[in-house]
Amino acid sequence: KKSKKSNIMKENNTLPIILGSTSKYRRAEIESWKLGTSIDYYAPDIDEKAIRDPIVEKMVIKIAHGKADAILEQLKEKEDTKEYLIITADQVIRFGKEVREKPESKEEAKSFYRSYGESSDPAECVSGVVITNSKTNKRVEGNDITKLFFDVVPDDIIDKVIEKGDCMWCCGAITVENPLLKPYIKIDGDLSSVFGLPRVCTTKLLNQSLKDHQKLGQFEVIRS
Repeated sequence: KKSKKSNIMKENNTLPIILGSTSKYRRAEIESWKLGTSIDYYAPDIDEKAIRDPIVEKMVIKIAHGKADAILEQLKEKEDTKEYLIITADQVIRFGKEVREKPESKEEAKSFYRSYGESSDPAECVSGVVITNSKTNKRVEGNDITKLFFDVVPDDIIDKVIEKGDCMWCCGAITVENPLLKPYIKIDGDLSSVFGLPRVCTTKLLNQSLKDHQKLGQFEVIRS
């Protein structure tokens, strides 16, 4: 677990943040926001597949709550009683009636990409975000849905994307940042949502969590 500070510190005070995620994409995303407070990273150790719900939006929220519970337990074990805002999130790809998480094999990843190109339906990136106050356990939650429309991706491009390996760690095998894929994907929604941490939804929830702290400043995203 590493602790980092964002590049720009604003004059107003805000609570320190814990991001409960091992995802390099979520970590890079939140660092790019320059929220003006310290950010710590914790790894929530839970069995995500044990938490299910037939409604996808509810399922990702439940998993995010499970991650928050795990981090609160870690803080308790460390006897850390400081007040943090804990960000936890989960994401799946909804494609038709399927819910797609990380591919279990290269063959499954390839089948995912082929199916996206063969359908006019979008791959929906469904995210759930929960912000938890570590001192009060007060929580706020929200969903974001970003749609990805695919053209047919040639097999040789799919093979190169899979060979790179990053897609094996992404829901639905989708890596929109790969320049090989960019010509074949149109995004309707928040790009940061595809990286697992929707910016608009998350910052709105962070500020909602601060409404009881009259003397604390609000979070504002500053892009480079």
